[in-house]
Amino acid sequence: MIYNKINMDTPRQSIAYKVRSLPPLPETIIKIQEICNNPESGLRELAHVVEQDPMLTANLLRHANSPSFGFANSIRSVEHAVAVFGMTVVFGFALAGAVRNTLRMNLSPYGMTNAAFIHASQTQSALMYHWYHNVDKRKLDILVPAAFINEVGKIVIASEIINADKKDDFLNEIRSAKDEEIIYAIEHKFIGVNNIEVSADIFEHWRLANSMVLAMRASLNPQIADIQISPYAWALKIVRTAVIPSGQITSESLERATDVLSTAGLELSVFLTAANKVRNTS
Repeated sequence: MIYNKINMDTPRQSIAYKVRSLPPLPETIIKIQEICNNPESGLRELAHVVEQDPMLTANLLRHANSPSFGFANSIRSVEHAVAVFGMTVVFGFALAGAVRNTLRMNLSPYGMTNAAFIHASQTQSALMYHWYHNVDKRKLDILVPAAFINEVGKIVIASEIINADKKDDFLNEIRSAKDEEIIYAIEHKFIGVNNIEVSADIFEHWRLANSMVLAMRASLNPQIADIQISPYAWALKIVRTAVIPSGQITSESLERATDVLSTAGLELSVFLTAANKVRNTS
């Protein structure tokens, strides 16, 4: 993690304490991750584990039937969802639902409702799914779960901002931020760390795949990332750039994302096809 000592003298150290104090992921999520990481496990085994948790099942089917994934009102069972999306994407659905149920969310310092935050997370994961499904399916096992909880660090930062009685000042600055770099600068000004760094710490605290932790950290500056992590880092950064905090993909955000795509040297047409598909259903 970024922080080595717990000392409540600064907001940054308080954030460290909050991350380390987060409850562990539910046992069901741990089992799902183990199944997804085991090449000898099958779809039916995964479906069976998910079906033992009614709340998780409901959340998974809600995500799977989102219009942004293109299967609205057609996925009726966990087994069907696993067959359509595959094991690792279903793990992303399950992980997103667990985060929603595990963490107490109040995103008001960011000027957004909890529903808007969830919508943005879902849009990011849908864009990642449709994009990389046609680029390199093998990378979906890291990219889709990471995209689902890409900005979970905002939940912890918002809590710290509220506790420090800085909500109004923070909101006054953040509401005019037009891109993620400005948001990071504002977060750093108030807290000393940005939400992506906190997200990576949360990933590590929850013992998610190390490659997911590394990709999240590297997504802040993919140009200097290790060659093995670089594709994941660029993908996460591009999707975050394309999807604004309200969960929409706008002409302006899409233009910024294509600029990043160009810097990364990635093909534009496949990304635009995926973005327009998600944009038309969000």
